[in-house]
Amino acid sequence: MCGIAGLIGQDPQARIGAMLKAIEHRGRDDEGVWASPAINGEGQRVTFGHRRLSIIDTSAAGHQPMLLADERLVVVLNGEIYNYRELRAQLTTKGHRFRTQTDTEVLLAAWAEWGEECLTRLNGMFAFALWDDQERALFLVRDRVGIKPLYYAHHAGTDAGEPQAGCLRSDSLVFASEVKSILASGSVKAELDRESLHQFLTFLWVPDPNTLFHGIKTVPPGHLVKWRDHELTVREWWDISFDTIEEGRSDAWWQEQVLETLDRTVKLEMVADVPLGSFLSGGIDSSSIVALMKNHSHGRRIGTYTIGIEAEDLRYDIIPDDVQWARRVNQQLDTDYHEIMLQPKVAELLPKLVYHMDEPAIDMAIPSYLVSRAARETLTVMLSGMGGDEVFAGYPIMPRSDAVSMLGESGALTFTLGGLSKSAGLPQLKLGWMVVSGPDAIVAGAMERLELICDTYLSVSTPVQLAAAKLIASGKEIREAIKERVQQNYHALERTAKVHPSVRVIEPEGGWSVVIEVPETAGEDALVQRILHEAHVVVHPGYFFDIQRGAHIVVSLLPPPDVFADAIRRVLDQVAAS
Repeated sequence: MCGIAGLIGQDPQARIGAMLKAIEHRGRDDEGVWASPAINGEGQRVTFGHRRLSIIDTSAAGHQPMLLADERLVVVLNGEIYNYRELRAQLTTKGHRFRTQTDTEVLLAAWAEWGEECLTRLNGMFAFALWDDQERALFLVRDRVGIKPLYYAHHAGTDAGEPQAGCLRSDSLVFASEVKSILASGSVKAELDRESLHQFLTFLWVPDPNTLFHGIKTVPPGHLVKWRDHELTVREWWDISFDTIEEGRSDAWWQEQVLETLDRTVKLEMVADVPLGSFLSGGIDSSSIVALMKNHSHGRRIGTYTIGIEAEDLRYDIIPDDVQWARRVNQQLDTDYHEIMLQPKVAELLPKLVYHMDEPAIDMAIPSYLVSRAARETLTVMLSGMGGDEVFAGYPIMPRSDAVSMLGESGALTFTLGGLSKSAGLPQLKLGWMVVSGPDAIVAGAMERLELICDTYLSVSTPVQLAAAKLIASGKEIREAIKERVQQNYHALERTAKVHPSVRVIEPEGGWSVVIEVPETAGEDALVQRILHEAHVVVHPGYFFDIQRGAHIVVSLLPPPDVFADAIRRVLDQVAAS
């Protein structure tokens, strides 16, 4: 990764150094700064800064900020344009000449040739800032799905004075790859955005374009921010389209299309002039990527890195152990395999992770950091299966769309369940969010009644037409229904296990799952499946994990979605009827 930063204001050069220092970790191969002459009567200038991690054309020719030959355009780029070679060939036929082998120079030429329309031609992950001196406009652009980060703060006026929350003193705009770089400029005072904190605690992330810092925003994925004469405009340049739907195709045809697309993508992402490898969990996503990398590695062993969790710690987690599966894939593909085990002291990393992420660390931040740190000792670029679950509906909640249709329409109100998710402990069994729409009076009444099962209202417009609520299983009817089913499953498993002397059923503190302890043999999976069958316990996809190399298996006792969906529906029917 690289780091970019910049300002539009009076004397911005005095502060760009501090901004780049704050993101030095993003690239230690090179640093560059560019400043324009005054761009208006107020004496404001444009300044770009760049911290480089060299990947393509590692020579000094790739130095940034990079200028077009006539110096009309200036750019700082973080990321990669994977199809830059194809674009370079097209642009050469149109008369463009190139001095380097970089994708950054191709981006400059593409913008000069096609303007903003060039964005749809780019295949890659990127965030960049471009100054057009002829148009006297600054553009901030982020890739289609927001892989590369880009933040900014804007103030339409030019009043001097001490920095205030969300405002800039004599600056009109400041941007960077990380929030801490913007704060290092001295232009923006760090102040918590309480509404964003509310959203973070609800979703574990802040919806775009807001951040946890008041006045600092993120360029949304697939969007372009344009600054000109103190005015800011934001537009979407890409969104996924379902206008064209292939019908009548066989499964074999689709399988071939997916394989060809994945193979082409992996080959494109392997373009690098530095050592390259992949993370490996042993799952379908990363294993497929490593297998395809092997096809394009010209005999070179692919460096792979896997992170594991100690057996004792796995008893308190719902995430399966990757190590055993990663080892099997390694045996199959003969990679240059590396294995890192998480240790209890990882909590000491939290302050560092929060510093680098500019927000509280959640989910897989710690293992991702540790495996990346280990990989950096031998490799510079790592491919990953991240995003595969989103593309192929791999999360356990996604196949359960039937639960949404169960709610359907109820009288004059329409209820749409936005997602089902689980968390440790029954009182915090999250059902996601729900949209309630209908006549004002009925929706308002529903909101009052829904307090029985709603933890937080996210938004209520006036007049009330749409309200979204995070549903928590705190309503007595729902909670009791789930508890009853969990206990039934637990006791059924406990009774069945007594018939098998080598099997022990352990109830963890969480209360919604059990650990089945079985002998570590080649047939432990089959034995557990037999016990589940004999106990008449249905295990849903995504809730059955072989997590300790055969020694322990954790099984969710959560009932299927219809149990609590029916309970919710009964409450909603009562609301609509009243």
